[in-house]
Amino acid sequence: MSKRISIEVGHGGSDHGATFGDLREKDITLTMSLELMRQLRRHDCEVLISRTTDVNDPAAAFFARATAFNPDVGISVHVNAGGGNGFEAFHQTNELQARSIALCRAIADRVRAAGQVLRNPAVRNVNAFPTPTGQNFVRLMNTVPGPYAYCELGFIDSPSDRARWDATANQRRFATAYARGILEFLGVVWIDEGQSQPSTGITYTIRQGDTMTSIARNHGITLEALVAANPQISNPDLIIPGHVIRIPGAGTAPTRPVAPAVNWETEVNHVANEIVNGRNAGGWGNNPQRRQRLIEHGNRTFGSGQGTRFADVVQARVNVLVR
Repeated sequence: MSKRISIEVGHGGSDHGATFGDLREKDITLTMSLELMRQLRRHDCEVLISRTTDVNDPAAAFFARATAFNPDVGISVHVNAGGGNGFEAFHQTNELQARSIALCRAIADRVRAAGQVLRNPAVRNVNAFPTPTGQNFVRLMNTVPGPYAYCELGFIDSPSDRARWDATANQRRFATAYARGILEFLGVVWIDEGQSQPSTGITYTIRQGDTMTSIARNHGITLEALVAANPQISNPDLIIPGHVIRIPGAGTAPTRPVAPAVNWETEVNHVANEIVNGRNAGGWGNNPQRRQRLIEHGNRTFGSGQGTRFADVVQARVNVLVR
């Protein structure tokens, strides 16, 4: 089933957005958004985009369309100004906050890997927008039924930022980084340009404690074959739980039973939201019962020895959500 993504292209028409010399935010965001749409569609995603040319398209009108579109993920593509440096992404503040934060982090990781520095912190509460226009975006983002990321690639008035992305080719490169972050968040395997979708093999979601060597061994293939099937991994010794990789070979079966893959970040967010919102018919209980149940759930879901860390991470996420 294809994923649905909405793209809000910052500014346009008579609204130039941030400017510096001949650079205009509305042009940069359009270049990036068209490339982002192309990359997502190349992975069989259905895309709703606010504009494909230099026209006026009020944000409120687009967000109404985006809400009706019911996307799996939404993103706003913008460029910053006003003195600063680096990429930042703003997350929602409603019941989707935890997943919105995870989406922002996935995109930020890919932007950093593509060569842009990140602000500290790189992921921020959207309520940090101090202006009436910013507060309007707070309300609009929270109307979208899926997790949302409002992304500012960098500061147009920063010489170091401009040097990284003032050229059109670099804008497209960072748009590709956005696409990779979105697809990884959605669990969609990245396919390089010119590389066809393999007709054989399976996908696998990396879990805590996995290594490329252990994954290859458990699926009865060589480490070399696994690395060759996943060119998106630049360092096989550095893999991230929750990312999806390709296991080559028709009908590949593990040499020992492997529990169904579960995305670590997704499960942490899901359980934390259940606790905060009082959902889950079985109930997670109160401390110390809750902690013991979380440990058991972590061991059962991610393997023996992972329960204590899972419980600690969930509790930390709960503490953030209830502030």
